[in-house]
Order: sequence, then structure tokens, then C-alpha cells
Amino acid sequence: MTSLRFKIIVGLLAIFSLIAAVTLTISGDEIGDALLESKENTVEMIFELIDLNVSQVYHQQLAERVATIQERKETLKDLASLGESMLERYLKAEQTGLLSSDSAIKMAISWLQQARFGRESYWFAFDREGVVLSHPNQDQIGRSITSLTDLSGRPIVQIMCDDNLCRESEFSVFNWDDGSQDRSKDKKLGYFKKFRSWGWTLVAVVDISDIEAIVSQRMTETIGTLKESLRQINLPGNGRIALLEGNGNVLISPLLENENPADFRPADLLKKIKSHLATSATPLELQLAMAGNPQESVQAYASYFKPFDWYVTVLIPQQALTQPVKELLLRQGGMVGGIFLVGLLITLSFAQRLSQPLLRLSHFVQRIPHDNLAGQEIDVTPLQAISDSRKDEVGQLATSFNEMVVELQQSVRQLVETTALRERLEGELNIARKIQLGILPKEFPPYPNRKEFDLFATLRPAREVGGDLYDFFFIDDRHLCFTLGDVSDKGMPAAMFMVFTRTLIKTLAPQLPTPGAIMARVNDLLCAENPNTMFVTLIIGILDTETGLVEYANAGHNPPLHLTPQPEGKFLPRTSGPVAGGFPHLRYQNLTLQLQPGESMALYTDGVTEATNAGEKMFGNERLAEVMVQNAQKPPESQVEATLDAVNAFVAKAPQYDDIAMLVLCYHGHRAQEGPPA
Repeated sequence: MTSLRFKIIVGLLAIFSLIAAVTLTISGDEIGDALLESKENTVEMIFELIDLNVSQVYHQQLAERVATIQERKETLKDLASLGESMLERYLKAEQTGLLSSDSAIKMAISWLQQARFGRESYWFAFDREGVVLSHPNQDQIGRSITSLTDLSGRPIVQIMCDDNLCRESEFSVFNWDDGSQDRSKDKKLGYFKKFRSWGWTLVAVVDISDIEAIVSQRMTETIGTLKESLRQINLPGNGRIALLEGNGNVLISPLLENENPADFRPADLLKKIKSHLATSATPLELQLAMAGNPQESVQAYASYFKPFDWYVTVLIPQQALTQPVKELLLRQGGMVGGIFLVGLLITLSFAQRLSQPLLRLSHFVQRIPHDNLAGQEIDVTPLQAISDSRKDEVGQLATSFNEMVVELQQSVRQLVETTALRERLEGELNIARKIQLGILPKEFPPYPNRKEFDLFATLRPAREVGGDLYDFFFIDDRHLCFTLGDVSDKGMPAAMFMVFTRTLIKTLAPQLPTPGAIMARVNDLLCAENPNTMFVTLIIGILDTETGLVEYANAGHNPPLHLTPQPEGKFLPRTSGPVAGGFPHLRYQNLTLQLQPGESMALYTDGVTEATNAGEKMFGNERLAEVMVQNAQKPPESQVEATLDAVNAFVAKAPQYDDIAMLVLCYHGHRAQEGPPA
């Protein structure tokens, strides 16, 4: 058997080990959290730096672009107004007859083609079908622009033609392919002006490709500035920063000059970043080649800058995050190991001092079962010695053991006396149960020579003895008296009260004419000799064996059940008066029931209907009637047994708290007796 000292040592060592493990774990977690927070702060600073630069450049470019576009819109409005005024002059010359219609139109077209306002501003016109009528480039005249769209993909002719032109759609940006090699000047800003008289749309055009060139130059300068700023940021473990466009173009590469470009695949990285940003905001775990380490595990922090469709990614090797934690944990592990050794020496000394007196206590306690506790006094000198020498909890334990031994001896002696008394009482209760059941009729059929009726009764006490009762006897050759009752209490008092009640009924029945009179007299006598104020619910009945008429009195008992061969059954709800033994000088009404041949009258106590199962549900009157009706054509004994079987199945293993008594009387009709009543 393992000693207490060994258990104490092992227990304390386990505590030390647990404390060490928890300390190292918590320290590791805290250090890891601190490093993670520092890393995330660095990444956040990088994102803020880029956002600051990008936002500044973006807003500056936006302001410059808006100012330039607005300036050129005003210029286009002036040009369009000038062109419109010239067309109005030619139209007026046509209307006054100075020029023919064809001449006026030709002269207007010629003027539009020759007019110039700088190198990049000009007019052109088209008709309702989208055919170009005038353009500085002769090759464009007669061209159909029905397929020409603005930057949103909407057809220019449908939106800007003469019939549909409105103030909200006067300006439009579109790409005009004039067939030249320089495609950088295709982007145009046009101001569309309707000229209804000839069904034209006059367009003042200016080239805005130079604005895009300025924006591109500024963006290149911004990227260069970002590169210089990002080089000055020290990331953990030689971390890298990558700046990618949404189309996969690399603006800032994470590779150093001496690293192989083939190790970095921007398309794969961008695909993973886009997919991850769409579903999560946590770092992305990747396998990348960094600093000459093929397929190194890194954490990628990514942010998307929508104005320029940029993806900024900070790549930090996992080893750079875990290495400081490992080094610190090793140092802490050494310190914990030293503390562990010191604690072990202290534990050994403490366990030795604690275990010795406990070992003596153990030897003393092991001897107690072999001593005669009910006889001689036990020597407690070893316990007293420990109690005197130790003033700590061990000494208190020895004192408690000393007191326990004294009390144990007293308890054992009391137990011996109590056991003997209990065995004597149990023997007496068993005798009382046999006596109680012995005074009740128990031979069935009770009158085998009487064919006019059949009868069966039973009693099942909930305890050794109970308070339920039944009885039956002939008053004379023609009249059978039967009774069934339930005393209010349980146990021996109820059994004695039951015997007293049965004796009164059997004595008074031949002397009084009706069950009601018998019940009234029984009630008075029970009240006169009832110091414990007990009472009984009781039915007393008398069967006329020649006519089948049953006269009965019901003193607060469960309603009898009338059964017919059909089979049918109904309860007889009326009572003659309150319970017997409660109040003296009461009158009880005489009730009657006419039994036809084959009909039965069933009496029962509440132990049947109030039998309760594990679900706290009672057997009830409905189940009782259902079982009795199903077995109405069987002999009384079979009816009772079927009912008790149904009650047992209903309550299952639930304990029985009330006595059960039943009596079934079946009338067969008047026949000549084969012998005198038994």
C-alpha cells in the first residue's frame, strides 16, 4: 500500500509541476500576445502610412483633375456657343434667301472643318442617323458612330442625338479612334449641342489624354515615395511588404535584389489575398520562399485600397514570432527548475514530520475493528500521546479520534440494544399481521352450498398491519350481511380500530333491522371509544338471497360499482352520511340496489383508485371501471385478480402507501339450497 508520505511528496510535486506548467503557459501566451500586438501595431502603422500617402495623392489628383475638367468644360461651352452662333448665321442667310439651303449647309460644314482652337480642340457634327457630317480629319467624314460609346458603355448616338439631348447629358467622355498610331490621345471630352433646324448635333471636343498622363506620372512618384518610406520600416524576422494592383501588376516587390524572382508568384498571392479578404479579417497563413528558405511559413496581413485598386500585403515569417517566446520560456524553465529542486527538499522534510504521527494514528484505527466495542474499554493512550505532543491539526485529529472512540463505543452499545428492540417489534408486528388477516374470512368460495350468489374479497396492507377491513356473514338463512371499510390511520392503531369496527358490525347486524340503523349505532359506539379521534369510511350491505335486493348504507366511502353482464358498469354515487366515528348521534339513509341474475356489486377502498405511479398519476375511477367491465362476466375472484394485476402494472415499481381492499358480490338468482349456510 502506498504510504501517506509518498502521496504527500507526489501531491506537492504535482502541484509544483502544475504551477510551473501554468506559469510557463501563461507567460508564453502573454509574451505571444504582446509580440502579436506589437506586430499588429507595426502592420497598422504601415497601412496608415500608405493610406496617408495614397489618400493625399488621391485627393490631390482628384482636385486637380476636377479643376482641369471644369476648366475645359467651360472652354467647350464657349466653343459650342460660338459654333452654334455661326450655324445660326448660315441658317439666317438661308432663310432670308441670301444662300440656298445646300450652299448654306456646305458653307457651314466648311467653316466647322477649318476652324481651330489650339492643337487639341475642334468641332464635329453628326446627323440623326449617327453619320459624321463635319470633322477636322477628312477621313472621319461620312463615318457612322452608332457603335461609339461613352466610358459607361452607353451608345453616344442614342444618348446625345438631336432628339434625345437634354441638359443633364450635355457632357460625355468617350474614346475616339481616328486611325492614328498614337492611341494615348483617344480619350475625349465632348460638349454636345443640338441644332434642330438642320437635325444636327454639334459637338465641341477637347483631348483629355494629357490629364491621364499627369495622373500616371504622379502615381509613379507616389510609388517611389512609398518604396523609400517602406524601406525604413523594420519588420520582425526580415518581414517584407508587397504592393500589388488588382490586375496582378507588382508595384513594390517583396524580394531583395539578390533573390530569385521565380520564387515570388504575384498572381497566386493576389488570388489568395482576394479570397481571404472576402471572408475574414484575420492574418492569412502562407507558404512562401523568403530569405533563401524555400517554402517558409509566413503570416500575411493584407489591406485593400479601393481608389487605386491596390492590395498592400505585409509578410512576416512565423519563426520571427515564435523564436523570442521560445528563448524566454527556456530562461523561465531554468528558474522554475531551480525552484522545483528547493521545493522538493522542503517537501521531503515536511512529509516526514507529518506522516509519522499519522502513521501511528493509522495503526491505532486499524486495531479498532478487532476490539470488542460493546464490551471492554479501548486503550486510547497512543492517541493521548499524540494529542499532548502536537498542538497543530494533527494533534486536533488525535483528540477527535479519542472522542470518536468513546462515542463509537456508546453508539455500538446503543445499536445493540436498538437492534434487539427492533427485532422484537418486527416479530410482534408479524404476529399482529397474521392475527389481522386470520380474523378475516379467507376461504373462497365461502358458502359452496349456496348457489344464489358468489363472493370474493381480499386485503393487502401497505405495512405489516393496516386499517382496511372487509367481512361477510349470514344474519339468517335468507340475508347475507357484507361490509368493507378504510380506517383513517395506518399501522397498529388502525388495525386495532379496524378489529373494533368489525366486531361492532358483526354484533349489531342481527339486532337491528336495516344497514342504516346498524351504521348509526356503529358510529355512536366508535365516537364513544375513540380517544385518538380516528374515523372509518364504511359500507354495510345486506343481500336478500331470494330477491337479489341489496340494502346498504355508505358512510363517506368510495362509491360502489354496479356491473351487468352486457357488460356495463356504473358507480353508485350517493352516500348515506359522513364517515363513521367522526360525530355522534347521526342518522344514515338506507340505500337500495336491485341485482338481477348475473349482475355484481363491487366494493373497494381508495388504495385502488389512488394507487400512484412514478409519474405521480393515479389509477382512478375510469381505469377501475374499465377493468371491472371487461371482466364483468368472470367469477368474482377473477374480477378482483384482474383489477389488482392492472393496479400493479400501472404503478410498476412505485411504492404502495395505502392499504388495498376489494369485495365483489355476484348474484345468480334464487335457487333451492343444497344445504344449510356454512
